[in-house]
Amino acid sequence: MGLGTMFWRATHKCWYVKLDGKFKRLSPGEVDSQQLYQVLLVEYGTKDPTVADGVCMYLDWLKRTKAATTHAKKKRTLDTFVAVHGAMKASNLEPQHLFSWVDKIFPNAGPTTVNDRLGTVMTAWRWLAKQNRRFINLIDGVEKPTPEMREFYLTSDQWPTLLAACTKTTRPVVEFMLRSGARPQEALRVEISQWNKDHF
Repeated sequence: MGLGTMFWRATHKCWYVKLDGKFKRLSPGEVDSQQLYQVLLVEYGTKDPTVADGVCMYLDWLKRTKAATTHAKKKRTLDTFVAVHGAMKASNLEPQHLFSWVDKIFPNAGPTTVNDRLGTVMTAWRWLAKQNRRFINLIDGVEKPTPEMREFYLTSDQWPTLLAACTKTTRPVVEFMLRSGARPQEALRVEISQWNKDHF
């Protein structure tokens, strides 16, 4: 029992592995299959996870449990992290490694971006620590820069100035936002099916 070696199954045009006596499908691509196999070695074998293994496991979980947009956003950040520190053991990751990655990949980033990028990696490492008792999380509690405030609020006295600056096309949308309190991304997604004349 346990985990066997990876093999190609020509009839299915896909890579497989034998896991606890059952065949587990990996991927048609060899590179993707190798990555998945490395993760299985961590989960079912004796291999200590590398940063790349840890990120792969976390992204696989995100893909199965969260929205596709969440997975894609986190993946963009974590892929750059793997490019810098992927080969080192995940348990050896220290705060200095986080900051060297930020300095290398995001040299001109402001505090909001740095906060977000650090938070993405730290969340992944907290998740990894919950999955494996042997995993040591040395980056938990790293102090992140305070994000800048991006929102500001208009007083009702400022509304006429804003509306005067609108075009014929944008004015109805802006008026709707001012009257309803909807944010721009919400206002642009309003559909006729959401209209309820009894609650207007």
